Amino acid sequence: MRKILSFACLLMLSSCDRRDAAPRPAAAPAPQPDAVARGAALFAQACAPCHGERGDGRGVRGARLVTRPANLTRLAEARREPQRLFKVLRDGVPGTDMPSWRALSERERWDLVAFVRSLSESAEESGAGRKAEPAQ
Repeated sequence: MRKILSFACLLMLSSCDRRDAAPRPAAAPAPQPDAVARGAALFAQACAPCHGERGDGRGVRGARLVTRPANLTRLAEARREPQRLFKVLRDGVPGTDMPSWRALSERERWDLVAFVRSLSESAEESGAGRKAEPAQ
């Protein structure tokens, strides 16, 4: 009986890590010409109140948050990696005011990723993105 209980406890403990681990983001889809435009529309509705219309972290709600929203026009390359951005949208950022956007479809989250990446790319092209926020 003792061996059975020990085995059952061991089995339960070994499954804890797998149950609590968040699933890995799916591979980024092939770029779609209209993904940035769809992402821009979603961003205006869901993200701009905190991150600002231009993604600079100066949204009207952002000033009232405990943690300041990220300036998405100055993300370091490591923070602009598509799967990392997707994971942030899917899971939120613990310890900050960044919520999970699991209510959005996977395609909508990838559209937002495309748009957020375009913000940093356009800032770099204009010279505004030279001082990137460090990777966390």
